[in-house]
Amino acid sequence: MPRGLKKIGLGLVAVGLSIVLLLTSAIPICEAGANEKVVKISVPCHLTGPMATLGVPFYSGLFDHVKHFNEQGGIDGIQIKCLWEDARWNIPRMIQLSKKFLSEGAVVEINIGTMPMVAAPSRYINHMPVVNADMIPPGINPKPPWFFTSVPSWDDGLAMSIKWAQIYWAEKHPQEKRPVRIGVMSPESPPVIDAIEHLPQVASWMGFEFVGAERVPLTGVIDTTVEWLRLAGKKPDFVIVGGYGGTITVEIKDYARLEMREKGIEFIGTLYSIDENIVEMAGVHDIEECFTTRGYPPACETDIPGIARIVELAREYRGWAAEDVSSYYVGAYILFRITTEGIRLAIGKVGYENLTPRAVRDGLASVKDLDIEGIIPPVSMSDDKPYFLKYVRTYQVQQGKQVPIGDWYEVPIISERFEEGHS
Repeated sequence: MPRGLKKIGLGLVAVGLSIVLLLTSAIPICEAGANEKVVKISVPCHLTGPMATLGVPFYSGLFDHVKHFNEQGGIDGIQIKCLWEDARWNIPRMIQLSKKFLSEGAVVEINIGTMPMVAAPSRYINHMPVVNADMIPPGINPKPPWFFTSVPSWDDGLAMSIKWAQIYWAEKHPQEKRPVRIGVMSPESPPVIDAIEHLPQVASWMGFEFVGAERVPLTGVIDTTVEWLRLAGKKPDFVIVGGYGGTITVEIKDYARLEMREKGIEFIGTLYSIDENIVEMAGVHDIEECFTTRGYPPACETDIPGIARIVELAREYRGWAAEDVSSYYVGAYILFRITTEGIRLAIGKVGYENLTPRAVRDGLASVKDLDIEGIIPPVSMSDDKPYFLKYVRTYQVQQGKQVPIGDWYEVPIISERFEEGHS
């Protein structure tokens, strides 16, 4: 086996060991007494399967945040209980678990993938609101919305990286009069495929040149040489690269092996694509100087009060050193904080005894200036804007650390133009 693949394999073995530790450690067990009040949330986990590299640190964080929240008194004494099972990134199983947890009394779901919502939206709409780290294609989320996501769709997810590439290109090449040339390498995921099909139109709106896209499988990727060489032949200045876990690890290593940067092609990972585990799996040498778009800071930025507290929580509950804490562990707190605020607002409006999924949906759509301890700007959501990331920032890997490049900038919400039928 080539050395690079061996390293990826060892990384996946490490993930497997992490899963064992997770399943035998701090899972929040909320055993309510006869007179105790509990609110149940649906959590189809991804502790094994192709998204385990993302899922293990995320759900480790979620379970720890639930435990800490309950220890601090919950919502005026009301405890949070996770109904969870390993969904293994299997879409039918995710849908089945959501239905099961709804029947067991869950009033809201936390998830990191929207493909179940794309495949079976009627299972959720009018039944179970979902707070989701991912994005969803235009037209899936109804009005009023039942899906509360990072940003509305992958149109916006790609546009945020493209916007920064335009700014960076103009600053680095002031003598160039042409627009920046953008290529995309993306996973075979319906929400992303839809967004790629929209890119020629988006290019006319934003003023860049779209040179083309290459698609790779969402999982099981072992080589992307052909895709990189085809894109290189179109002479892009930047390639926006999507993928998670083993997929983006292979994309990064092939980018370095084929000397794409030496050919003048910069690498930008999409939102959530690169975290500390990916840096380690890809190798510091291969990932050096790659860019990535982030919706919140990495776990190393402990000068931010919220991140410092979360890193300390990981040390207390799991014995992790600061360098062992993944950005996904931090991201889980953001989703949990938003979810509990929606529940709190719902209880305040209808009362605990009358709490329903619809009441929680209404609560989520009423979140206003929610403080996330300085990790991201205060969160507000509504029926018109059911998303929580308004600003993002570009980071670059330098000597194995993700370092911010420039300041936070506003996310261009391109999907609204498609919904309005603009041309």
